[in-house]
Amino acid sequence: MKLSIINAGAIQILPWTDDTEDYDPWITADQADKVAHDSQIRISSNKELSLIALNERGDVVGAIWSTLERDDDQDAMVYDFDVAVDPKHRSGQTMIGIRLINSALEDFESIKSDDPRTYIRVCVINSRLADILERRYGFDVESEHRDRKYMTHYGN
Repeated sequence: MKLSIINAGAIQILPWTDDTEDYDPWITADQADKVAHDSQIRISSNKELSLIALNERGDVVGAIWSTLERDDDQDAMVYDFDVAVDPKHRSGQTMIGIRLINSALEDFESIKSDDPRTYIRVCVINSRLADILERRYGFDVESEHRDRKYMTHYGN
Protein backbone atom coordinates (compact mmCIF):
# COMPACT_ATOMS: atom_id res chain seq x y z
CA MET A 1 0.00 0.00 0.00
CA LYS A 2 1.41 3.37 -1.03
CA LEU A 3 -0.58 5.54 1.36
CA SER A 4 0.79 8.54 3.11
CA ILE A 5 0.15 8.94 6.81
CA ILE A 6 -2.64 11.45 7.37
CA ASN A 7 -2.53 13.27 10.68
CA ALA A 8 -5.07 16.04 11.07
CA GLY A 9 -6.18 17.10 14.48
CA ALA A 10 -6.04 14.34 17.02
CA ILE A 11 -6.86 11.54 14.54
CA GLN A 12 -4.25 9.68 12.49
CA ILE A 13 -5.14 7.51 9.50
CA LEU A 14 -2.52 4.78 9.09
CA PRO A 15 -2.12 1.73 6.90
CA TRP A 16 -2.63 -1.36 9.08
CA THR A 17 0.22 -3.82 9.07
CA ASP A 18 1.31 -6.59 11.40
CA ASP A 19 4.93 -5.45 11.02
CA THR A 20 5.15 -2.07 12.74
CA GLU A 21 6.44 -0.41 15.86
CA ASP A 22 3.93 2.46 15.60
CA TYR A 23 1.16 0.47 17.35
CA ASP A 24 0.39 -3.05 18.56
CA PRO A 25 -1.09 -4.67 15.45
CA TRP A 26 -3.11 -7.31 17.26
CA ILE A 27 -4.66 -4.88 19.74
CA THR A 28 -5.57 -2.48 16.91
CA ALA A 29 -7.07 -5.35 14.88
CA ASP A 30 -9.24 -6.36 17.86
CA GLN A 31 -10.26 -2.73 18.41
CA ALA A 32 -11.15 -2.36 14.72
CA ASP A 33 -13.30 -5.50 14.89
CA LYS A 34 -15.09 -4.01 17.90
CA VAL A 35 -15.72 -0.76 15.99
CA ALA A 36 -17.31 -2.78 13.16
CA HIS A 37 -19.41 -4.76 15.65
CA ASP A 38 -20.53 -1.62 17.52
CA SER A 39 -21.40 -0.04 14.14
CA GLN A 40 -23.42 -3.14 13.16
CA ILE A 41 -21.20 -3.63 10.11
CA ARG A 42 -20.45 -7.21 9.14
CA ILE A 43 -17.11 -7.25 7.40
CA SER A 44 -17.02 -9.65 4.46
CA SER A 45 -14.73 -12.58 5.14
CA ASN A 46 -12.70 -11.90 1.99
CA LYS A 47 -11.64 -8.45 3.23
CA GLU A 48 -8.59 -7.66 5.34
CA LEU A 49 -8.00 -4.77 7.67
CA SER A 50 -6.12 -2.18 5.62
CA LEU A 51 -6.50 1.26 7.28
CA ILE A 52 -7.04 2.38 10.85
CA ALA A 53 -8.00 5.70 12.37
CA LEU A 54 -6.29 6.23 15.74
CA ASN A 55 -7.18 8.87 18.31
CA GLU A 56 -4.63 10.71 20.43
CA ARG A 57 -4.52 7.80 22.92
CA GLY A 58 -3.80 5.29 20.15
CA ASP A 59 -7.28 3.71 20.21
CA VAL A 60 -8.94 2.68 16.96
CA VAL A 61 -11.96 4.89 16.22
CA GLY A 62 -12.50 3.81 12.62
CA ALA A 63 -11.19 1.41 10.00
CA ILE A 64 -11.30 0.22 6.41
CA TRP A 65 -11.23 -3.42 5.36
CA SER A 66 -10.52 -4.04 1.70
CA THR A 67 -9.89 -6.64 -0.97
CA LEU A 68 -8.66 -6.72 -4.53
CA GLU A 69 -10.06 -9.57 -6.60
CA ARG A 70 -10.33 -10.59 -10.22
CA ASP A 71 -13.59 -9.90 -12.07
CA ASP A 72 -13.46 -12.33 -15.00
CA ASP A 73 -16.74 -11.01 -16.45
CA GLN A 74 -15.20 -7.53 -16.84
CA ASP A 75 -11.63 -8.75 -17.45
CA ALA A 76 -10.61 -6.37 -14.66
CA MET A 77 -9.62 -6.17 -11.03
CA VAL A 78 -12.23 -5.04 -8.53
CA TYR A 79 -11.36 -3.17 -5.34
CA ASP A 80 -13.95 -3.44 -2.58
CA PHE A 81 -13.95 -1.92 0.89
CA ASP A 82 -16.02 -1.70 4.06
CA VAL A 83 -15.77 1.29 6.37
CA ALA A 84 -16.76 1.52 10.03
CA VAL A 85 -16.51 4.43 12.45
CA ASP A 86 -17.03 4.16 16.19
CA PRO A 87 -20.54 5.53 16.87
CA LYS A 88 -19.12 7.83 19.59
CA HIS A 89 -16.81 9.47 17.02
CA ARG A 90 -19.19 10.11 14.14
CA SER A 91 -20.02 13.72 14.86
CA GLY A 92 -17.78 16.72 15.11
CA GLN A 93 -15.01 18.18 13.02
CA THR A 94 -12.79 15.11 12.71
CA MET A 95 -14.70 13.65 9.71
CA ILE A 96 -13.19 10.22 10.37
CA GLY A 97 -15.38 8.39 7.85
CA ILE A 98 -14.63 10.85 5.05
CA ARG A 99 -10.91 10.76 5.82
CA LEU A 100 -10.93 6.95 5.78
CA ILE A 101 -12.77 6.92 2.44
CA ASN A 102 -10.31 9.46 1.02
CA SER A 103 -7.45 7.17 2.08
CA ALA A 104 -9.16 4.11 0.55
CA LEU A 105 -9.62 6.05 -2.70
CA GLU A 106 -5.94 7.02 -2.61
CA ASP A 107 -5.13 3.32 -2.26
CA PHE A 108 -7.47 2.52 -5.19
CA GLU A 109 -5.88 5.20 -7.42
CA SER A 110 -2.44 3.74 -6.65
CA ILE A 111 -3.63 0.27 -7.66
CA LYS A 112 -5.38 1.69 -10.73
CA SER A 113 -2.17 3.38 -11.88
CA ASP A 114 -0.61 -0.11 -12.09
CA ASP A 115 -3.72 -1.71 -13.65
CA PRO A 116 -6.02 0.84 -15.38
CA ARG A 117 -8.88 -1.66 -15.69
CA THR A 118 -9.33 -1.73 -11.91
CA TYR A 119 -12.60 -0.37 -10.54
CA ILE A 120 -14.42 -0.17 -7.20
CA ARG A 121 -17.56 -2.12 -6.32
CA VAL A 122 -19.11 -1.70 -2.88
CA CYS A 123 -22.27 -2.75 -1.08
CA VAL A 124 -23.57 0.11 1.07
CA ILE A 125 -26.15 -0.32 3.85
CA ASN A 126 -26.06 3.27 5.11
CA SER A 127 -28.22 5.52 2.89
CA ARG A 128 -26.36 8.64 4.04
CA LEU A 129 -23.03 7.07 3.05
CA ALA A 130 -24.49 6.01 -0.31
CA ASP A 131 -25.50 9.63 -0.95
CA ILE A 132 -22.00 10.84 -0.04
CA LEU A 133 -20.36 8.26 -2.32
CA GLU A 134 -22.68 9.22 -5.15
CA ARG A 135 -22.60 13.01 -4.82
CA ARG A 136 -19.10 13.67 -3.52
CA TYR A 137 -17.12 10.90 -5.18
CA GLY A 138 -19.09 10.07 -8.33
CA PHE A 139 -20.06 6.49 -7.49
CA ASP A 140 -22.92 5.03 -9.57
CA VAL A 141 -25.77 2.98 -8.11
CA GLU A 142 -25.78 -0.24 -10.12
CA SER A 143 -28.63 -1.90 -8.25
CA GLU A 144 -30.64 -1.81 -5.03
CA HIS A 145 -31.97 -4.65 -2.93
CA ARG A 146 -33.90 -3.95 0.26
CA ASP A 147 -31.68 -1.70 2.38
CA ARG A 148 -28.54 -2.21 0.26
CA LYS A 149 -27.13 -0.24 -2.64
CA TYR A 150 -24.55 -1.83 -4.90
CA MET A 151 -22.30 0.93 -6.22
CA THR A 152 -19.37 1.18 -8.63
CA HIS A 153 -16.68 3.74 -9.29
CA TYR A 154 -14.17 3.74 -12.13
CA GLY A 155 -11.94 6.50 -10.84
CA ASN A 156 -10.75 9.73 -12.37
